[in-house]
Amino acid sequence: MGRHPFSALTVAIAMVSLVLAAAPGDARTARVPVWQLVFQEEFSDASYKDDWQLDGKAELTLKTEGKAGYLEIATKKRSVLWLKRHFGGDIRVVFRARGQTKNRSIFYFNARPTPDSGFKTVFDWPRPDADMKRYAGTNIVELYTVGMLRDDQDVCNLRYLGGTTAWAYNRPKRNRDGAYDTETIFKPYDSPFRNQPDTWFEFDVQVIGEQILMVVNHVTVIDLVDPGRTPQGKSTWKPLVSGGWIGFRNFRPKTVCLDYVRVYRRVTTP
Repeated sequence: MGRHPFSALTVAIAMVSLVLAAAPGDARTARVPVWQLVFQEEFSDASYKDDWQLDGKAELTLKTEGKAGYLEIATKKRSVLWLKRHFGGDIRVVFRARGQTKNRSIFYFNARPTPDSGFKTVFDWPRPDADMKRYAGTNIVELYTVGMLRDDQDVCNLRYLGGTTAWAYNRPKRNRDGAYDTETIFKPYDSPFRNQPDTWFEFDVQVIGEQILMVVNHVTVIDLVDPGRTPQGKSTWKPLVSGGWIGFRNFRPKTVCLDYVRVYRRVTTP
C-alpha cells in the first residue's frame, strides 16, 4: 500500500481530530490535545542512518513497496534499533510495522537513564550484544515496553522495565517464580496480531502526563494511568513523564519492517 507525502503542518492539523480515538460522548473529547510533528522518517534513502543506532546484530536494508520505501530489520540473534533523538514533554509516536511469523518484537518508549545513574543519555554505556539484561536487569535505565506483532500469542504486555524492578529480572528462577512478570507487567492486552504474520499494522502510542494510550489500526488496546507500580508488585517508581528515547527490539533471528516513524509533541490543550 502506497503513501502520500505529508507536510508537518498538514499532519499536525489532521492529528487534532484523530487523537485519543475517544468514543462519542467521552468526556475527553472536550480536551483533545493538539500535536506538532517534530520528527519524520520515511526510510526513503540511506540518510536515515544519521538518526538511528543499532544494539546487537541485524542487517538493515532499505526496500520499496509500490512507490514507498521501508526498512527491513533482519535480526541475527537479538537487536534494538534506537532513534538517537530525545523528545521531551508529552509525546506521540505513530509508526507502521510488520513482523515475520513467530517474531518477538517489542517497542521501547520514554527510555532514559535513572536519576542516580550518572548518565545523561541511553547511549552512554555499551550494549554490543543487546542482551535483555542490559535493559531489564539494570537499575541505570528505565523505560516502558510493549509487545507488538506477535502472531503466535493471544496476549501481549505493557511493562515498566529496569530501574527499581531490575532485581526481579536478575533472580535465578525468574522464569519459574513469576516475580519478573509480577513486578513489571501492569497491563496485558488481547493481541490484534494473532495469526496475522507479515501484515502491516499502524501503531499510535501516546504518553500524556501519566496516561499511556496505544491504538493499533484505529482500535484502542491500552488506555491507562501509570500508578507507579504493578497491581501485585512490591517495586514502585515515578511514572515516566516528560519523554525520553524510543527503540524497536527483536529477541529472535526474524525479520521486522518499519514503513514510517513520526513523532509528535503536545503543544497545547484547548
